[in-house]
This record gives sequence, C-alpha cells and structure tokens, in this order.
Amino acid sequence: MSPPGKRCGRPPVLSCLEKKKRKQSLDRKRGKTRIYVGTHIDRWLTLKEKLDFRNDADVAGTTAATRCPRGLPGPARPGRGGSR
Repeated sequence: MSPPGKRCGRPPVLSCLEKKKRKQSLDRKRGKTRIYVGTHIDRWLTLKEKLDFRNDADVAGTTAATRCPRGLPGPARPGRGGSR
C-alpha cells in the first residue's frame, strides 16, 4: 500500500497556461540550434541520403568538418571579450 498523501498513477494534467509556457520554452531551446538551408533543401536531402545519415545534425557536422579548417575561429560574439 502506498504512503498516505502520495498519489499513484498518472500525474495531474497541465493547465493551458502551463502548457503554453512549456511549449514556448522548448521552442526557444530548439530555435537556438536551427539552421535554414532555404532553396538548397533538395541538395541537403540528397546529401543526407547519399551519406546514409539518419539526422540533419550528422549532415551539418560533416559539412562543417569538411568545409571549415580546425584553426578557424568561431563567429565573433559581442560582449564576449576581444578588442574594443
């Protein structure tokens, strides 16, 4: 028997406001890793199929690794140090 006060089973359903906030938070996280290939989507998908990759992250990683030298610095970010 479970201790008194502790409920078993399915957790309570989120309210509409809680669902909306949760969805916005997840969308913001996902948006930070999103890239846009625009009209090149056909080429992207062909490359993904040709290399037999399961996801777009693998295609992006391989493309970056083959196109960008290791010593190449990342993009400059304001407020992260550097010369003024």
